[in-house]
Amino acid sequence: MILTKENVRSVDFDKLTAGKRESNRHEELLLIVPTNRKARNLKKEIISSSLLNAASGINVETLTTISSKILQRIKPFKPLSEAAATVFIKQCADETEKKYFSLYKDEIPQGTLDRIKNVLSEYKRNGILPSKLVSEAENLDHAEKLKALDIASIYEKFRNKCHSLNAYETGDIYEKLNELTLNNFVSAFRQIYPAVNLIMLDGFSEFSEPEIQLLQKLSSVGNSKMYLRFDYSRQNKVIFSHIDKCYDRLISLGFAAVEEAGADGRNEFKEIIKERLFLNGDRKNKIDESNRIVKITAPDREDEVELISKEIKRLILNENVEPHKICVAFNLIKNYSSIVKEIFGKNGIPVNLTDRTPLDNSNPVTAVVNYLEIIENDFYFKNIFRAVSGKFIDAGGIDLSNLYRVSSELKIVAGRQNWINILSDLISTSGHEGRDDNDLHSDLQAVKKALEDINSVYIKLKPFDEDLTIPDFQERLNKFIIDSKLPLKLLEIRSDEEKNIRAFTDFIEITAEIFDLLKTEHGAVKKFPLTFYMNQIRTACGWARFNVKEKSDYGVQVTSAEEIRGLNFDYLFIGGLCDGDFPTRYQPEIFFSGSFKKHSSAHQSEERYLFYQTLCCWKNRLYLSFPAAGGGRESVVSSFLTEFEELFSVSSVSDEAFDNMIFSREQLQIEFGRRGKDASKEIDFTNAGVKVENISKAIEVENIRSSAPFGASVYTGNIAAGSAEDELIKIKEELKSLSKNQYSISQLETYAKCPFKFFLERILEIKTFEEPSEEIEAIEMGRILHAIFYEFYTRLIKAGITLQHASAGDFEKAEKLIFEIAEAEVKKAAFKSPLTFYEREKILGLNGDRKESVLYKFLEAEKDSDTDFLPKYFEVSFGRLRQDEADPFLSDSDPVEIDGIKLRGKIDRIEVNEKINSFNIVDYKLSGTKPSFSDLKKGISLQLPVYAHAASVLLSKKLKKNFSPNGMFIYSLKYSADEFGKSAVKSKGSKDDEIQSVEQLI
Repeated sequence: MILTKENVRSVDFDKLTAGKRESNRHEELLLIVPTNRKARNLKKEIISSSLLNAASGINVETLTTISSKILQRIKPFKPLSEAAATVFIKQCADETEKKYFSLYKDEIPQGTLDRIKNVLSEYKRNGILPSKLVSEAENLDHAEKLKALDIASIYEKFRNKCHSLNAYETGDIYEKLNELTLNNFVSAFRQIYPAVNLIMLDGFSEFSEPEIQLLQKLSSVGNSKMYLRFDYSRQNKVIFSHIDKCYDRLISLGFAAVEEAGADGRNEFKEIIKERLFLNGDRKNKIDESNRIVKITAPDREDEVELISKEIKRLILNENVEPHKICVAFNLIKNYSSIVKEIFGKNGIPVNLTDRTPLDNSNPVTAVVNYLEIIENDFYFKNIFRAVSGKFIDAGGIDLSNLYRVSSELKIVAGRQNWINILSDLISTSGHEGRDDNDLHSDLQAVKKALEDINSVYIKLKPFDEDLTIPDFQERLNKFIIDSKLPLKLLEIRSDEEKNIRAFTDFIEITAEIFDLLKTEHGAVKKFPLTFYMNQIRTACGWARFNVKEKSDYGVQVTSAEEIRGLNFDYLFIGGLCDGDFPTRYQPEIFFSGSFKKHSSAHQSEERYLFYQTLCCWKNRLYLSFPAAGGGRESVVSSFLTEFEELFSVSSVSDEAFDNMIFSREQLQIEFGRRGKDASKEIDFTNAGVKVENISKAIEVENIRSSAPFGASVYTGNIAAGSAEDELIKIKEELKSLSKNQYSISQLETYAKCPFKFFLERILEIKTFEEPSEEIEAIEMGRILHAIFYEFYTRLIKAGITLQHASAGDFEKAEKLIFEIAEAEVKKAAFKSPLTFYEREKILGLNGDRKESVLYKFLEAEKDSDTDFLPKYFEVSFGRLRQDEADPFLSDSDPVEIDGIKLRGKIDRIEVNEKINSFNIVDYKLSGTKPSFSDLKKGISLQLPVYAHAASVLLSKKLKKNFSPNGMFIYSLKYSADEFGKSAVKSKGSKDDEIQSVEQLI
């Protein structure tokens, strides 16, 4: 159907346009099409059809581009991208006093913001003003009214912001253009297109009211005829009903429908589906199209794409079809894009995939954002590891694994100054031999490297560690990108090179646009913190989409059904023909209100119309594919496909059709594995780049493992079976030398539980690191309490005070002393994070009340003790350990040997009874619940006997006097979240029960 205001009965649309081309009068013709893709294809077609494959003065536009050009002539403006618009909508939403959205305390979530953005853009495109929303809201119920008023308020602020900044979306451009007088419009038009006398609009299906007003103005341009090819039919309401209103509006403005003349004006297949599709007509007299239309049925989406790719490869190889003349279209391409990339790549099919990817999914973009988040979140460990592990920014030799280890073992979570304080303190206090609970004390190089790396990261980010003006931030961001060598990395990293470059180019353009607009709004001298800039960047990147520029005449076109409107391909595959994909399910947009809501009937009509348009885009052959399952659920065949098959007889193809064909190297290797060596007699593997020897070896190894999983073979884990004699001797000597080492009790316990774990951790030194806890752990609390008790008892003994049955005065002195020591130790431990505040309270007392603390309960338990054993030695070490905070008299650097094993360790406390030459071993324990003695015994069944033996050796060695264990006492300093150690448990076990040899225990 042709719509025009010219007084004619019929029009040969294609002949009119061809006449201008053939006479090389391109400047007299203006072609307006619905999409940029159609515009690019049309320009390419015009250039290719010219005699010299070149042409000048080609005028091909979309309604958006021609509107922008005309308005720029009269009132220059800044085009507003979708990403920048979303940033402004977020700002407007934050500034609005919300009622319906008040449940979002901080800010509206990204997903909700996206939907609001779509709604507001649609309101603008249709010329709906905020005042109209407010007016309609009065007729809505309470909740809907509040929602409509919130949307209207955000819309009003957003619209005012756009107009004040002179930054326009498509809807704003239409509004400003339609405000112009006809004379001004025509004048601007003629400045751009002085020679145009024929305006042709092709491929359109529907127009908004502002677009119809624009068409009215275009039709009134003097000395120019205008024709609109409008794909519409009154006969098939099922497909075209949603266009009725638009069609009637055009007719009311003076447009008339005229017949389309010319042989090319009618396409028999198109006419059939236009008139009969979805109308439930005569099912008996199907039209036979089995030679041109093929149905593909596959078990799931992966197999569907696999079958499509095999058929495409067959077309290319057997029928010499050029890849760019093939198109694969999906209604929901997001369900298929990753599958297409993998399978088409595997099968060696060149592809032009036009799926739009979110900018925040691009690796080079996230690399920049991750680095800036380090300084924004004050060196939070996850931000550091996420940023440094990327490959697009030169990390400057940062040792990530070492940094992770240091963070994990030292429990460093966040705070640049916290990192520096803890690492610097460890460097200044270390330098001695290893320690059980923290190997970093002996690995100073690792700690120094970590400190160097933290400082290196800060040097990179220091320019952002202050409030900045918008121009300063832009300048420093650009300098950071250059100094980090990111542009060079984009060229060096070959995987997805083009995609990465395009994504980062878009990132630079979008951030420049946003900050230029913000500079216009806020000025160039106002300063903002880094968080302000990061919020703008994250919002923009979360919305912005990009795709790789389409290559001309290259590869199979894979895109959405919406994108191929008006295009023609020799071979077309329409995939994903299951309910939910094509057609999509009706999901009403909850942010449209009142009369602006789209009803299910309109949605169904639009989906049918899109299917109809997609069916019109092929010439030689059409393929319709259906996945029987998707997302782990059985699929329902599309009602569209069912309706289509009731109109046409089609042929079908399945995987069996390709049984005797190999499409990829992977499939070739699988075939070799299935057939064995005999396959090389039938298939030439050499030309395919497959090494038969390697595959044969792999099969042989697999047979060995399956037939004799515990046999004497290197492939079953028996290293000796494949090692030379001298290598075995060397391994045995290396393992034998380990017997000379000193072992901690924790290492010995590991060996007792699992020798293989001991082998991995202690012999091969394979280490695993967990993320640092964001709360202080029991091991750290234990270290602090150990330091407090050691210093306390050392000074208490020097002062000549005995805590057991102490007088009120001595108890008061002891209390004052232990809390002085505790405060100094807590301060030294660098408790800077708010997460450790509760732990500080546990040690020093809840709300400053010392009686509600672990230390006070400890003092009470010690005072009330009724034993004759007095604390004498504290932190008694033996073997190769750090000597700080160790008993200066009884500690010994020599290990204690039991059953031929050299052991090292540290005893928390030794109590001595001089009268009976006996001693007790005391071990401090922290527990969330009150433990029984059996629980404590189970937890340290190896530790206490070793400590008892070591204490006997040390006492007899240093005092030249034999002491025997009287049994081992365990003090459990118990606290929970509710009660700070309301009881200190003292349990006793007999000597016979506890003393066992290391050999027995293992």
